[in-house]
Amino acid sequence: MTVKIKVLILQVIGTHNEASSHTSPLTPAELLIALHTIDPAKCELKTIIKATSLCFAERQAYTQEVLAVVMQHLMELNPLPTLLMRTVIQALSFYPRLIGFVMNILQRLILKQVWKQRKVWEGFVKCCQRTRPQSFQVLLQLPPAQLCDVFEASPDLRAPLLQHVMSFTENQRAHIPPSIMDVLLGKRRTVSEEYDEQVEPRSPSELTIDIKEDPESEPAPPGLE
Repeated sequence: MTVKIKVLILQVIGTHNEASSHTSPLTPAELLIALHTIDPAKCELKTIIKATSLCFAERQAYTQEVLAVVMQHLMELNPLPTLLMRTVIQALSFYPRLIGFVMNILQRLILKQVWKQRKVWEGFVKCCQRTRPQSFQVLLQLPPAQLCDVFEASPDLRAPLLQHVMSFTENQRAHIPPSIMDVLLGKRRTVSEEYDEQVEPRSPSELTIDIKEDPESEPAPPGLE
């Protein structure tokens, strides 16, 4: 099965080379997007994962720009594709310079309430863990309950995130809701405290971290499960 899939993928990608005499109806980006939208009930998830991995192996076709287009499109789908975060993590492992783009994706996933899709949420947490400290600005935008979930899944994130917040100026910390500070400090809040709390809106400009790309960075091997 894998051999047949590889042949099909190479045929699609190959027809977009300059030396090709004909053009495939699908571009490499469209092929990868289509793989993410296959109904798992009609095709085993393991098979789909193998197919997407074969695509990533074709580095000439799946450049940083192509993968950015793919992730941008996948973000617009509803529901979010099950393999979205796997692809995001894999893309970042090949192209570390996508870090700023990936942070933007994580922020948008919060607006889409990513925690409502368990598999995608698990990938979200894993991505935040792998991209710290850049992901700290994202974690601080989560609702208290979801930040608790993150710490339950990745307890090692609490201390560095708290340390990061404590490095803020007094004015910056003032934009962080008390409920979030309580989660960082491991405090429990009563229902009445949460009801009475008047939360001052957080200012993204206050919490944003400057993300610097390292042109010397070498892509780490995917090593994804």
